[in-house]
Amino acid sequence: MFSLFQDKLEGKGTPLEVTTGQLPRPRLAFVVYFRAIAIVLIVAGHSYGLAGIQFSHALDDAISSFLKGATALFVFISGFLFDYVYSGKYRYRQFLEEKARRLLIPYLVLTSIAQLVFWKLYADQSIYDKIFRDLILGDTFQAYWYVPFILVMFTIAPLHRGFMRLRSVNQIWIILALMIIAGFVQRPINNDNVFQSIIFYMPIYLSGLFVSVNREALVHIKNNRFFLLLITVGLVSIQGFIGQNDNMQSSMLTFQRFELMGFQKLSLSLLLVALFSHAKLPPSRTVNLIAETSFAIFFLHPFLLEIFSNTKIFLRTDIQWLDLALATITIVGSCILITLALKLILKSSSKYIIGY
Repeated sequence: MFSLFQDKLEGKGTPLEVTTGQLPRPRLAFVVYFRAIAIVLIVAGHSYGLAGIQFSHALDDAISSFLKGATALFVFISGFLFDYVYSGKYRYRQFLEEKARRLLIPYLVLTSIAQLVFWKLYADQSIYDKIFRDLILGDTFQAYWYVPFILVMFTIAPLHRGFMRLRSVNQIWIILALMIIAGFVQRPINNDNVFQSIIFYMPIYLSGLFVSVNREALVHIKNNRFFLLLITVGLVSIQGFIGQNDNMQSSMLTFQRFELMGFQKLSLSLLLVALFSHAKLPPSRTVNLIAETSFAIFFLHPFLLEIFSNTKIFLRTDIQWLDLALATITIVGSCILITLALKLILKSSSKYIIGY
């Protein structure tokens, strides 16, 4: 999903820091850019209905394949930050307790609010089944499946710590093998199988972890940014040509076609690292604000999508992708305003509602 570490940005023009419990470590500029881009792409990928997106030709499929599946970017940066933030103070129990405070509490609060406001009980569901699926599987909104998934991912942190101790060449081979497996397994239908999601996203999480553990890799990634651009564009083009415009979903042991989205999003993640890891200009105030509130945007944007779902106010041009850009900007901007307003009213208590 996304960066799960809501450390306060340290004001305009000042160094950004990540607190590790020992000496503060500099908050890397590329992480700020990365978080901002990731959350914008996630909101765009969820806003198709508002823009009336239809697929008429391969270009539409290619654009969609680029926008969709952006949750993988948050998985990548979460893996990177697992090492960067916690390598000096990792304690399993404290780590899980912090994740529960930062994720589980706002997730439960907002899920409960959504159930009260947007309750939808289908004919084939009981009330108990509905509550279970919303709270345990994250079925409340399209995006909420990520929270149960990432919480389970965090519970297997000892495995990730073991991965960190391997030789870099072995880490690379493990990532490549898991990427191929993920391409066959794909994401679960309706994102309802958290263990299948872990299989699909594990190599992307480990890739972020690899980049943090092997800092020299940043130099090689930067020096190969043009090659990464070609790979990303090539994969997007192939997906457009074969009509793979979204994440493929299948049952755990059912194979349809090989999934390219994981490879494309890993390539895109590395490309973003290459482009921004040595950025000379610090992130703008707007980029900082989007990155800082990305957690809250993630939690709040499904509410706005639901509110605007039956309107056509974003259908302003004859170009559907421009309409999508308008919808995305409006949703992101509205989420930020709501976040700042709640922060102003509730002070520090707002983190228990929206995670910020």
